[in-house]
Amino acid sequence: MAAHIITGPTDASDYKTYIFPVLLFKRINDVYNEEFSMAMDLYGDEDLASAVEQHRIQIPKGSSQLQ
Repeated sequence: MAAHIITGPTDASDYKTYIFPVLLFKRINDVYNEEFSMAMDLYGDEDLASAVEQHRIQIPKGSSQLQ
């Protein structure tokens, strides 16, 4: 229903065009947050926990509202 409101009438097979990127971005965010949490537990310092070396995937500052 929400996708229909955003995109208008769309064939059901076309929803994958919208759903797969959303799932990908959600997974990327979840992995980053897991790694950040583990680094915070280890170092107790936000700067060290967000260092490039602590993450497989880099998310630019300000890109994620969930942190």
